[in-house]
Amino acid sequence: MISVKKDFNNIPDILLSEKKEAWRDKSVLNELKNLYHGKCAYCEQKSETLYVDHYRPKNKYPWLKNEWSNLLPVCTECNKAKKDNFPLNGKQITIAPRNKKDYHANSKYLLSEQPLILHPEMDAVENHFYFEKNGVIQGFTEKGRKTISALNLYRDFLTNEKDKIYKTYFAKLKEKIIEVKSHDDFFKEIIEISNNKNEFSLFGKQLCYQFENFLFKEVISEIENIKHKLYKKKYEDALNSGMPEQDIEGLETYELDAEIVLAEYFRIIFNVEYKYELKLKLINLLSINSFSIKNFLGIKEISLNDIPLNTQWIFLTGENGFGKTSIIKALLLGLIGKSEFKEIEINENTRIALTIVEREKKLLDEKDKIKHNIFGSHLFQGYKRQIVAYGAKRTDFVPEVNKLPVSDNLFERTSFVLNTEFLLKTLEGNSKLSPFKDLIIDFFIEVIPRLSRIELVADKTNTSKEVLYFEKDENGDELPPVSFYQLAMGMRSIIGLFGDMIQRLSKNRTFITSEKPTIFDIPKNPLKSLSDLQGIVLIDEFDNHLHPKWQRELVKKLSDLFPKVQFIVSTHSPIPFLGAPKNSIFIKVDRDKEHGIRVKKLDIDISTLSPNSILTSPIFGFGSLTPEMHDGSKPVKTNSDFQKIIEDEKLDKEIEKFLTDERKKRFNNLLNSNKK
Repeated sequence: MISVKKDFNNIPDILLSEKKEAWRDKSVLNELKNLYHGKCAYCEQKSETLYVDHYRPKNKYPWLKNEWSNLLPVCTECNKAKKDNFPLNGKQITIAPRNKKDYHANSKYLLSEQPLILHPEMDAVENHFYFEKNGVIQGFTEKGRKTISALNLYRDFLTNEKDKIYKTYFAKLKEKIIEVKSHDDFFKEIIEISNNKNEFSLFGKQLCYQFENFLFKEVISEIENIKHKLYKKKYEDALNSGMPEQDIEGLETYELDAEIVLAEYFRIIFNVEYKYELKLKLINLLSINSFSIKNFLGIKEISLNDIPLNTQWIFLTGENGFGKTSIIKALLLGLIGKSEFKEIEINENTRIALTIVEREKKLLDEKDKIKHNIFGSHLFQGYKRQIVAYGAKRTDFVPEVNKLPVSDNLFERTSFVLNTEFLLKTLEGNSKLSPFKDLIIDFFIEVIPRLSRIELVADKTNTSKEVLYFEKDENGDELPPVSFYQLAMGMRSIIGLFGDMIQRLSKNRTFITSEKPTIFDIPKNPLKSLSDLQGIVLIDEFDNHLHPKWQRELVKKLSDLFPKVQFIVSTHSPIPFLGAPKNSIFIKVDRDKEHGIRVKKLDIDISTLSPNSILTSPIFGFGSLTPEMHDGSKPVKTNSDFQKIIEDEKLDKEIEKFLTDERKKRFNNLLNSNKK
């Protein structure tokens, strides 16, 4: 099924006549065939034998039998499956409306029934379906699933035909990657099968616009299994023979060929330049400039415009349950598209629009912006591998294969993150890649207080390595080593989250894809500095498990260490703000019954504010910070520095000691005489 535009007011003449069965006239079917390119409106099968179907069955809605918006061309199989089946979420209308305009399928009168079968001329069909690689159709939404069931769109013939299409282009792509010059018209063919004129074009659109995940990675996986044993041996033989490094890199044409094909895809399909950088330096420094979200997880409609171009930190604050997590999830969905979101319900009316800018450009006009909408434009697809996101739980390493969809942690499908220890073990002992291992270890020592070193040592069986962490006490003395799961939750959270982030951004995909990684999985020229990493990082509950001192210092250090990364975080604490750079903005999230979730950008300069001032400002909205145990007998200490409070109390005691009763009497007499 595809979305089709039909003018409900441009009605065939025969349907305007007094003829009771006007819909049976051949001219009506011919008009519908032209509109749908000779395809069934439901299953997209091309057929010489099509019939006129009544979207709302004529037996139940006799007054609509000649209504142009109620007529669709269907094949024999869909016609048999549907019959008079028309499931509703509301009550069926049994009385014809007086106003003829209410006969239109998009009238409020008819839509009040809340039909559960999709109408290709009214619904955004692509929002409701996705396909498995074997051609099986699945529903994103309840409406999608009801439509599949009512029309029997699981039919073997339909599934097999899509499976044939997938296998055809799988084989062609495999040949193209192995020999880049083959199949010069490959991507023109991919575009063509997504054309509405062609059979099963909705499947073709998924093949075209979700090419990287849906087809490319699957082909790469198969080629790895077939070719990498031979390829890896060739590489290792060259390495062991003492061949010069530049000559060894000349052997690594396979990975580069794959990247050339991917670059060709982005250029032809999206007119986006994607370049394979040997030094792994991304060509675009991205930043969110604006966003709007409609009908998603408690959000009715919110928008935020003109976020400053150089913004490095976006802080979301608000009470529990007010919608901070919903906003972060919506931003991720908008940034990477819906291909990873089969498990969640996406409202058919959901709209998430983002404006992305390249921070290194001067924003002159609209053409410098990259606009993206998950249910419309696909222009952002070339950049989505620069996006990572995390939920509140990020303290467990994924076991075994170090591979995890970027959306899993934020959407609470798992508490796992990519296994940093697995990466360190892989890099250990490789002279070419060990500098990257040292970069990662040095980063953790820099950002985690009292972590003195990380060592890889032989395990008890002496067959593999284990990673040990050495902490130091307040005096700087080193404590006995511990394993990852013996560390405090705050340390585990930092190692888990930022180890995952470094892996993803350093390669723009999962860094290691198997327990025995091939050359394809390891970058040829490792990063020389983590400051080269670029991307957008979303973190829910940034302050989770972190001591206030760590909250402040971590923000400051991340700003310095990752100057090309934009962080979007939610927090319940004012302390991270104390470490925030000047190019930060603060968004207050509220919620009420009438408007749902709301956002407001706060114009507050926090550079001169203490935590108390931040808490009582509109950012957090505390009415009072007076302790509940305060009985009013003494004034509340308002000093911003606790050491100053101690000094003031010491001074008060000295004054009290100095002011004997006699001196107090003389002092009062002196004050009274001055008043006279």
